[in-house]
Amino acid sequence: PQRLMVAEARRMGIEILPVDVNKSTTEMHLEWVPETQEAPEGRWGIRLSFNTVLGLTQNEMRRLERSQPFDSLADLRDRARLSKKSFEHLAQLGAIDSMLPATGASRTDLVHHLEFLHSATKRDRTGRTLRTGRPQVEGQQAFTLGDTELATLPALFPQPTDEQKIRTELDLTAIDTTGHLMQSHQPYLDALGATTADQLLKLRNHTRVLVAGVRVATQTPPMRSGDRVVFISVDDGTGVIDASFFAQAQHATGDILFSTRLMLIEGTTRRTGTRGITLQAIRAWDMHDPTSLPDPDYWDTQRTHWAQWFAGAPQMPAPTVVHQSQLRQRVQSQRAQSQDVRTPVRYR
Repeated sequence: PQRLMVAEARRMGIEILPVDVNKSTTEMHLEWVPETQEAPEGRWGIRLSFNTVLGLTQNEMRRLERSQPFDSLADLRDRARLSKKSFEHLAQLGAIDSMLPATGASRTDLVHHLEFLHSATKRDRTGRTLRTGRPQVEGQQAFTLGDTELATLPALFPQPTDEQKIRTELDLTAIDTTGHLMQSHQPYLDALGATTADQLLKLRNHTRVLVAGVRVATQTPPMRSGDRVVFISVDDGTGVIDASFFAQAQHATGDILFSTRLMLIEGTTRRTGTRGITLQAIRAWDMHDPTSLPDPDYWDTQRTHWAQWFAGAPQMPAPTVVHQSQLRQRVQSQRAQSQDVRTPVRYR
C-alpha cells in the first residue's frame, strides 16, 4: 500500500509534502525543501501527486498540471474547471493553503466558504457548476488583480488539529501525510506499557508484550495440518509487526479479527533470526471501541495476579478468562501446568 511506503520514507527521514495545486503533478516527484530548524541546510522531500486524491478525474488532473501556476481562487476555478466535490476535497487536504492570505483565515474558513459558495450556485447532474458568464478561453491573457475573493475571507474558525488532518487525509487519499494515525493513541499506549516495533528486536524470545498498529495485511494460507492460522501485519509508525493467530487466539479475539483496522495485540515474541522477530498472538482488541480496551493498569495487574496464583497464595482465586464474546472461563488447570495457558485475562 502507498501509505506503508510513505510511512517507511518518513522513518528514513524523508519529508512527505502534501498535495499542492501549484506544485503537484500526476506523478510523485522529488522536491527541494528549504532550510528549517530541523534541517538547517535543507533537504529533499517527496511531493504527493494528484493521483492520490480520491475522486479527482484524469481530465481534472491534466488541466491542473497544464494550467499551473494559479494566482487566485478565481483563476483556479476558471482554468482547472473542477467539480464541486473535487474543489472541496483539494481545499480539505490543504492543496490550496498556499493561496490563503496573511489575514489569519484558516483552511476551515476556506472549506466553509466553498461549501457556502457552491450551495448557492446551480449545478448539473454531475455536480459541476453551471456557468452564467463567459468562460475564459484557454491561453487567454488574464489581468493580475490579486485574489480579491480570499483577501476578504473572514477568519472565523481555527485551523484543524493534526488528528483532524490525518483523518481527512485517510478519507480522501488513504495516506496519512501529516503524521501517523497511531499518534493520537500514543498517550494511552504509553500508559498501558505497549511495545513499539523498533523495540521488539531488543527483547528476548518468549517475552510477553502488547503492541498496537494499523492493519496493513491479512493472510490465511493453507496449512498442512488443516488448521486455520491467521497472519496479520500492523504498522505502528516505527515499523511493521507480524503476528500469527492460532485457533485459541482466534477464539479469544472474536469477529474483530477480520473487521477492525486499528488493533491492540497481546502476544509472545518469537525470534526467527538475528534481525527477525514475530509475535504469537494471544488475543487482540478493537481500538475503535474504547469500552472493550483494557485499563492502563492491565499489564501490572495481570502480572501480579498470575505471580501470586503461581506461588500458591492462600485465598487467591484462579484467574478468569474473559473472551471477546464476553464468555467467562475459570482457569482449572494445575498451577504447575498453568504456564501453558495462553489465553489473556481481564480481572474482575
